[in-house]
Amino acid sequence: MALSLFSRASCGSGWSSRPGAVIGLLALIGIPALPCSAIDWQTVFVRWHQQNGNRCLGRSGSAELCWFESHLLQAYLEMFQATADTFWLDQLVTHADTMFALMADSPDSGNFWPGYRDGFRGWGTSRYDPKGRYQEYSVHDAHICLPVARFIRLVFAEPGLQPRFLATARDYLACIEGNIIAKWFSNWYTDRGSGEALSEFGGWQALPLNQSLVFGELLLTLRSSVQSPLY
Repeated sequence: MALSLFSRASCGSGWSSRPGAVIGLLALIGIPALPCSAIDWQTVFVRWHQQNGNRCLGRSGSAELCWFESHLLQAYLEMFQATADTFWLDQLVTHADTMFALMADSPDSGNFWPGYRDGFRGWGTSRYDPKGRYQEYSVHDAHICLPVARFIRLVFAEPGLQPRFLATARDYLACIEGNIIAKWFSNWYTDRGSGEALSEFGGWQALPLNQSLVFGELLLTLRSSVQSPLY
């Protein structure tokens, strides 16, 4: 699926300032959250972004995308909501386009469960397996896709954003539905093998509760977009 990139033109929006939400995200990604009167939070984030914004851009490992890039995408949404500057949505699109372009059905090399060759594209990592074997995690997929789902919901709800971002939002929604959501529903009861394959990792049923919860949030976030007339 080809994902479109947009020219950087201005677009109005009716969002009001939300410094509290942005300050919370600054703290999450390592910037001290001081009172508004003590810090110019927008300047601090811009400075941090100039130095760190491309830290994981172009990486396909789900660990990096989940625990850094997803928070950066959420920060872009919060910055747009606080400033009404679509520069931050352009940043989100650039990073999301790169993430989706790097989705793969299975890794190019290494030990992995053959069932990953199931036609669904996604992301995985060998970071957490004691033997360095490639695995996929629903918690990673959910965290990676959740800010994108919020972007889709935003675009579907804001007519002023639709001339510029609606086609991209629809592309993202189709990609998430056709790969991430479909993959995990298809693997609900799957036995992912043992021994020389992978440790037993049977679909959603063997997952820790936090992984199912964040995936549930992804589904709920997508629900309003799927019910939209623009779907």
